[in-house]
Amino acid sequence: MFIYVIMEARVKLLPISAKDLESSVASRCRISVGLLLHFGCSFMIVLTICTLLKTIIVDYERSTITHCQVLHIMPSASAVIQFNQSSWKLLTWSHLPLRLLIAWLYWRYQQRVLSRHSGLLVHLFVLCFVLNIVSNIVIAEFGDEPGTNWIHVVPTLSSWITSCCFMATMFYCLTGSQNTEPHHRLSYLLKRKLLVFHLSASVVIWPLYFLHIEFCVPLVYSLFAICEHILMFTNMAYVWTSNLDFHNLYICHSKQNGFHFRII
Repeated sequence: MFIYVIMEARVKLLPISAKDLESSVASRCRISVGLLLHFGCSFMIVLTICTLLKTIIVDYERSTITHCQVLHIMPSASAVIQFNQSSWKLLTWSHLPLRLLIAWLYWRYQQRVLSRHSGLLVHLFVLCFVLNIVSNIVIAEFGDEPGTNWIHVVPTLSSWITSCCFMATMFYCLTGSQNTEPHHRLSYLLKRKLLVFHLSASVVIWPLYFLHIEFCVPLVYSLFAICEHILMFTNMAYVWTSNLDFHNLYICHSKQNGFHFRII
């Protein structure tokens, strides 16, 4: 009888639900998606800051020359990319897999958490997010082209439009999710502030650009450059907040299921 009980205890009972299956399967390794997104997006922000500082320290005079020959004290984003094109290529291409992962995760997030009514908007977010990635890659590859060239103007406009679009659509989707989890609430509040800064800079930047082109007002192009950097960093910071939305998601590996995602 005693032997029978021991043998019976060794028998693995079949799971009666997917939840039982997740809890019964022992994972050989776990990788936090939140930490992966945190360090990956932080690397992009730090590298961008380094390229900006390098331009100011090494190429300040060349990077602040404009066709107007008026006072200009801040390198524009175009100048930073032009004088650090190899670093910018590394930045965009190395961040490509991470951004594609984020796009897929938010599409998956909509299916589990967000309202069904936001389905089309999430697909719009994914489309704009991917187009934003493509635009940034084109900008990096052709960063040495003049600012008036169409290969520079079109990707720049595309990057600006798609960034406003994906930030606004995802924020709207999260507004209706009614999620009270602390990390998600923090993510929502940060996204709201970043979106306000991004849209405010988007409104101000174009009048400054035309003032510089048409009237060559001193320091106006510097204000334009500051707005460019605000747009760039708010975009990156907005993407960085994805680590808060997926802080409890892990990439796991087990003998039975192989690699799979799991919420812990």
